[in-house]
Amino acid sequence: MPSDEEIEFLERNADIKAIDSLKQMSDITAGRFYLSDTPKLRGIFKKVAGELRQQYRLGYYSKEAATDAAVYDINVKVKRTDAVVRARGKFRAKQL
Repeated sequence: MPSDEEIEFLERNADIKAIDSLKQMSDITAGRFYLSDTPKLRGIFKKVAGELRQQYRLGYYSKEAATDAAVYDINVKVKRTDAVVRARGKFRAKQL
């Protein structure tokens, strides 16, 4: 039977792996990752709500979308120096 210290170590290690996975997922999808405990949730929700009020959504329709299974890079550029751009890095028009 594992000791309390071993259990704590395993739980902490699992938490680190889970956090790393969530960070990687948010990077791939151009999302954001916030780590917070319960007392700080109100502030985190305010940040998220503020970001949602300042977002734009861009779309693109390809003529070959129904048959095109290639992977394309996405590059979004803006002229404003004070803007922060987050976008997925790639997309595939057709799901495999």
